[in-house]
Amino acid sequence: MNSQILEADQDDLVGAEVSPDVAVQAGVADGDVAALVSPRGRFEVRVRVDPTLRPDIVVVPKGGWHKHGRNMNVLIEPRFTAGTGSAFNQNFVRLEAVGRPAPR
Repeated sequence: MNSQILEADQDDLVGAEVSPDVAVQAGVADGDVAALVSPRGRFEVRVRVDPTLRPDIVVVPKGGWHKHGRNMNVLIEPRFTAGTGSAFNQNFVRLEAVGRPAPR
C-alpha cells in the first residue's frame, strides 16, 4: 500500500492550493471546483487559495487513491528519473473553472 491519505479521508475532491493571482486568472475562488489539465489528462479539484504561494505553482497532496479518482498520476507522463525508479512528481498544468459546484 502506497497511499498517504486514508480512504476515510477521501470524501471530497482533492484540494489544490493556488496563489490569488492564479485563482483570479482562472476565474475561481477559494472552495470552488476547478480542473487541473495537462496534455495527458484532466483532474477535478477543490481550490484552496493561499496568498503565500508563488503564482507559477499549484500544490496538490500526493497519495490519493485511483479508485476514488483522487490520484494525480492521471496528469503526468509515466516516466522515471535517471535514479532508476524515482517517480516524477511534477508537471505543467492549467487550472480551469468547471462551471458547476461539486457535492461536498
